[in-house]
Amino acid sequence: MISPKSLLLVAVCLLSACTLFREANSGSTEQTLIAAGFQARPADTPSKLARLKSLPPFKVVPVQAEGRLGYVYADPNQSMLYLGSPAEYQKFQQLTIQQNIAEENEMAAAENEMAADDWAWDGFGPYWW
Repeated sequence: MISPKSLLLVAVCLLSACTLFREANSGSTEQTLIAAGFQARPADTPSKLARLKSLPPFKVVPVQAEGRLGYVYADPNQSMLYLGSPAEYQKFQQLTIQQNIAEENEMAAAENEMAADDWAWDGFGPYWW
């Protein structure tokens, strides 16, 4: 039977891993947002910091301002807000899809290379013999 302490330790490790993954991924997200035309704005006043803290971190969310739709991405680590229009958000989505496809192709190529290496034969059979 698994002890409660072990379950707690596993839960803490999983949460830590998720946080690290999200923070590691955020750098490329910010670059993609800038490439799509989002404007980076520092949260350099108390009201901007309060707004930053009220938004979900590392996630693009829609907002209404002055009757217009916009999109905001909050990076609490850098105290930055990224602001974009619907057209810029659409461009961001397209760039993200292209980036994901490129990463998947790179991983598939690496897996194919590793699979080919696993079946490398010499005069005596597979290398693991």
